[in-house]
Amino acid sequence: MTTATTADGRIPVRLTDPAQLIAAVPYLLGFHPTDSLVLIGHQAPHGRRVGLVQRGDLPAKGHEHELAEWLAGNLIEQGEVGATVVVLGGLPGTPPSTPNTPSTPPATGPPHAALVEAVTGRLKAAGVPLLHAMWTEKVRTGGRWRCYQNQDCGGALPDPAGTVAAAATTAQGSVTFSSREEMRRLLDPGDRDALERRSKLLDDAVCELGERDDPERWATCRAELRDALRRAAQGEVNLSDEQVVRIVLALSESTVRDACLATASPPGSARSRAAERLWLALVRATPAPERAGPASLLGYAAYQRGDGALAGMALENALAADPGHLLSRLLAQAIVRGIAPKTLAGLGNVSAERLDDPG
Repeated sequence: MTTATTADGRIPVRLTDPAQLIAAVPYLLGFHPTDSLVLIGHQAPHGRRVGLVQRGDLPAKGHEHELAEWLAGNLIEQGEVGATVVVLGGLPGTPPSTPNTPSTPPATGPPHAALVEAVTGRLKAAGVPLLHAMWTEKVRTGGRWRCYQNQDCGGALPDPAGTVAAAATTAQGSVTFSSREEMRRLLDPGDRDALERRSKLLDDAVCELGERDDPERWATCRAELRDALRRAAQGEVNLSDEQVVRIVLALSESTVRDACLATASPPGSARSRAAERLWLALVRATPAPERAGPASLLGYAAYQRGDGALAGMALENALAADPGHLLSRLLAQAIVRGIAPKTLAGLGNVSAERLDDPG
């Protein structure tokens, strides 16, 4: 499993301080990774800003080049001018360490060196220098870290929560989760009985609209969506069965859905945050397959503000609900390929005023 995000310079990180950079990894990803390779891009022109950040599960022995090709290829395509590798994972054949007794890699060097060599070789072939390559068992206060290129390079990690990156993400209103699983639980469905009721109501409504085109009914659905966006801006996202049905019907119109993409701009604004709260509430409140609509909007909004982990999970959720959902498939492919959020921003260039008249 891979995850991509783009810090885009919004989170200040000391790229020349290995310990600070490792400690910033959870805040760049949005969660604390385990058994992972994290590949951090350095943006042009000077390489002083964090660019594309990708994470992949540590591969089985003999499969290092597959992961290296995938992650390094994305970074090269993105046009980054340098890269940093951070490997996170316990040492083979050693018992897990306790918080007070961090493990130390053997004298021969950190583990998973073959993976680092594969990434280095792929980058070198494209003329992209690897600036750092480090290992740690886990990002935590006092955790030991080591460099791959220099056996004398290493030390203890600072408190991750005390880094500049932590302060920056907190100021942005972002949350860093203890694990991917904790983040994924954000998208867990709500009341099962309510989902069953709404599924039947949606089936009935779709059949009724299929038999008789009712412009007034569609207008009512769009008005419900506009009102829900206004209420979300005031912090209110509780939805009744009937409200969920009307909003989901409105989102089934492609022009309305495209207009909703515009609410992700500008990323991190009050409007975009409010819309994202609504999409998240709808993901939890909407049965499959209709859940794919709000889940795709949540994925797009999260990616636009640089949260590739949540974006990927939202799109996985959308495709689980409706494997044929075209927008979700396109967005998921774009994220896996490491396409920058600003490149996808054009998808949301339809004015939000189109919610009034999708025809």
